[in-house]
Amino acid sequence: MSTGQSRSAPGSPVTEPGKRSDFTVAGILLAAWRGSRGRLGLAWRGLGAYVGIIVLFNGAFLLLAPDEPGSYSFGLPNLPGLIDELVQGLILLPMLAGLFIFGATFARGLTPRPASIFEWYDHSLTLLLVIILSHLLILLGLLFFVLPGIYLLVCLQFAIPLAIDKQLGPWAAMRRSRELVTPVWFRMFTLNLIAGLLLAGSVLLLGIPLIWVLPVLLHTWGDLYDRLAGLEEHTVLRVTRPRRRAGLRQP
Repeated sequence: MSTGQSRSAPGSPVTEPGKRSDFTVAGILLAAWRGSRGRLGLAWRGLGAYVGIIVLFNGAFLLLAPDEPGSYSFGLPNLPGLIDELVQGLILLPMLAGLFIFGATFARGLTPRPASIFEWYDHSLTLLLVIILSHLLILLGLLFFVLPGIYLLVCLQFAIPLAIDKQLGPWAAMRRSRELVTPVWFRMFTLNLIAGLLLAGSVLLLGIPLIWVLPVLLHTWGDLYDRLAGLEEHTVLRVTRPRRRAGLRQP
């Protein structure tokens, strides 16, 4: 890959956090295109489970609790809607965190295990608190002059992977994400705009371009996280080494 940075092998020393922030938007996207091309199968083995569960979840909820007149009061969702969001958060947030780590390892040119996205449920409560606090802060920012909310919306994107990779609490993960993203905020904002346009364009084209777009975005955000925060060595080993079956002797 032409990122200008060498990728580490599993177990090798990990680059210090914050030492690779001299990227360009075009360079990141070009590296993502080159890095995901020819590896779409691996990318979709990780993406497929996450996307599939979202579709199943939403489909099941629509069947079991379809919207009815009066189901919303004063703009607030009804109780089934709140329960659905809570359950989805507890189930999907650890998978989203795992997908971030999968993408960062994938962007290094390594071969992460697709099943590794399911291995972060011990952090479910922390991740739920991260997302609740993030949404509250973003909402407050949007209510007060809008711009603070947009700033936080971009800055807090890495709070979820930071919580599991760096073993941080909710507030510490959010603070660290803001510290990492602020120096590159305009580049991150531009990448978010481009990602939104790519996704919208793909939907207009019947979703067919998503076959390539989603792996490119997986690589992009994984690469960004690894450049700014630096994956911990124990995390790299956890997602690349096969899990040993219980009862088998360690060599």
